[in-house]
Amino acid sequence: MTRMYFPNGGMLDDELNNADISDGKATVRLGTKTYDVKVKSKGEDCLDNVVKATQCKGRTKKGKRCKNETGDASGKCHWHR
Repeated sequence: MTRMYFPNGGMLDDELNNADISDGKATVRLGTKTYDVKVKSKGEDCLDNVVKATQCKGRTKKGKRCKNETGDASGKCHWHR
């Protein structure tokens, strides 16, 4: 079984069963979107270069920590930038 993992934590396997990945690459169309897939070797992290979301460093008017998540380099969500 072939699986495709997305940076947001999602996973897909059903639609990939017919994909030809013999050369280590494939193009998969899901609905209206098309994805170019590169097969990584076992043990290689496919999310190495993906910015992972963290909790916003901003504070609410009441002084509580913002609960939004952000991948922005500032560490703040769109409300606190």
